[in-house]
Amino acid sequence: MRDATWYRAAHQRFRARHRRHFHVALLGALILLGLLALFSPPYVPSPYEPVVADPIQLEPPPEYEIPAKPAEIPTPQMPRDIDPFEGPGPEDRMPTQLQNPMVPVPRAGHAAPSAAPAVFEEPPAVVRRVAPVYPEIARLAQAEGSVAIGVSIDRNGRVVSAWVEESDTIESLEAAALQAARQFLFTPCRQSDVAVPCQIVLRFTFVIDESR
Repeated sequence: MRDATWYRAAHQRFRARHRRHFHVALLGALILLGLLALFSPPYVPSPYEPVVADPIQLEPPPEYEIPAKPAEIPTPQMPRDIDPFEGPGPEDRMPTQLQNPMVPVPRAGHAAPSAAPAVFEEPPAVVRRVAPVYPEIARLAQAEGSVAIGVSIDRNGRVVSAWVEESDTIESLEAAALQAARQFLFTPCRQSDVAVPCQIVLRFTFVIDESR
């Protein structure tokens, strides 16, 4: 049976061998380093040479033909609204000279106002029609005839102005036709499905009803 003395002696022997092996290994490493330093070629640093890549050849872009500038399109002029509160025209003013109302006065057609366009795709339709009142003085004088009334209609279908376009009768019947025409109501004229002001002509025929 091994006692403590044997273990202490074994430990001492191991430490002695370990120290000897360490010294031998260290000596061998020093000898190897010396040989390497003695027989290794000297270090010569080489100059830095940048790496230059070959340039990439790019193909030129295709040529595009620039189209010519299109012709200028004139800007359309929007129709101007007619002021319903502007003063009466010359055809609505009272005559400055007295004359016999029973005598027909030959009239040429009045020039229509130029504010409303003359061309439209969808004509107006009558929403409210007003019959003219036959003047009593014209009825007593057995005056008859027809009157063509030009009217300007705004975007809401209202009559904003009226004038005598053509007439073959007396002024009292013309005044009655003008008064009736101003009370008409229409659906608005349309151009490209957009409400626009326009001008039309209403014709009134005055005939005395003998049955009344």
